[in-house]
Amino acid sequence: MLALAPLLSMILGIPLLVDRPTLPDSVALEPLVIAGRNTSMVPLSWLRNRRIDAGIEGRCNFTPRPDKSAEQKIQMIRVIGERNSGVDSVANLLGRMFPNVTVGTGFTRGKFWFQSESLLIHQGVRVDLSKVLVVVVLRDPISWLRHFQKSPLHSPAHVYSTKNGWRSFLSKQWTTVTSSVDQKFAAVEGAKCQARYLSGQVLPCRQSRFNMVGNEQYNNHLRRMTPVYEMNPLNQSPLNNIMELRRHKLLNYVNMTSWVPNMSFVKLDKLVQASHLSKLKQVLASHHNLDLCDSYGSTPLTLQDPSFQAKLPPISYEQLNFIKCNIDWKSEKLFGFSPGYLDPSKISIGRSAEKLARAAELSAQQVAAVGDGILMADDIECSRDPFAAQFSGHHVVGAERLPNRNHSRRRHRKG
Repeated sequence: MLALAPLLSMILGIPLLVDRPTLPDSVALEPLVIAGRNTSMVPLSWLRNRRIDAGIEGRCNFTPRPDKSAEQKIQMIRVIGERNSGVDSVANLLGRMFPNVTVGTGFTRGKFWFQSESLLIHQGVRVDLSKVLVVVVLRDPISWLRHFQKSPLHSPAHVYSTKNGWRSFLSKQWTTVTSSVDQKFAAVEGAKCQARYLSGQVLPCRQSRFNMVGNEQYNNHLRRMTPVYEMNPLNQSPLNNIMELRRHKLLNYVNMTSWVPNMSFVKLDKLVQASHLSKLKQVLASHHNLDLCDSYGSTPLTLQDPSFQAKLPPISYEQLNFIKCNIDWKSEKLFGFSPGYLDPSKISIGRSAEKLARAAELSAQQVAAVGDGILMADDIECSRDPFAAQFSGHHVVGAERLPNRNHSRRRHRKG
């Protein structure tokens, strides 16, 4: 019930223990000073926001930039990505990796939200991105959906659906109920809403910040659960489900490449591998001429993300098939994800592979990967073309409960 407190207050229109309304932050521009001279104008918050894990002991094992005679091409790194994608962990990693670069999260909006080119202009002055690198953190769709169901940040309307099981969570419309007061306020065209959105772009439009005196842990929990439901950026209507949210977010990242000069995309699950982490350091350092920390004392640089220790229940074959038939693999393919892209360390099947294969009537040749608790078939037929499917909010491909094959066979033998 505590997780639902922000949602209930928005429905009733009575904020509980309000601190102050959360409206768009004013975007003050400040000069970015390099070698004693002003080079560009950037948001003041970018200069203040520096995420470095201060808990690492020992001095940095410093590797100077490749071209010592030239300055670093990048002075700032802004890290963004969807919730439950490891944005904060990657930002801390990059802050330790490149000590002479100011690293922070968020870009034109907060780290989780849709980014917009129009927000780069403030009082007729455009933010200069020539010295800014935007890093987008991505997680494979199956792991991302499972972690999101476990921790539905800023989506309290989906907390209850997580208790109803994965099918309800995945098919529930991506929206929330708002108060009549908020609806009237959002009806004003061009009204400023939370997270630098305008009316029609987010629900609820206005947000209240909650505070309980003397309980900062509970306050942090409430802030993480305050509702922020982004609307379809194409028609400002509610998104049909969380998988459609992911599709539009991926397309937003693709669109950003047309107006952000320096962008990099990293996969969270790959960064736990030493070879990929080493490649990331080498590519960014050489391409942007950056000073580098290979390690701190005897402590090597590694990615530490709390979600890696999260205990998730075994995933069923039905759930894998359901996701596979409803994820937009066309947009996923742009970032190297495919139906067979699985992280063996994060996904386990509840039943053995042999039982699953028999239950699904799949031959050994049809199974794409069996081992480490993984089973995924690339040729499973969905009930209809997932790319042409028109979601209705509560109905998606595979939403109907599949027949119990074992039960039907037992009845046939008895007859």
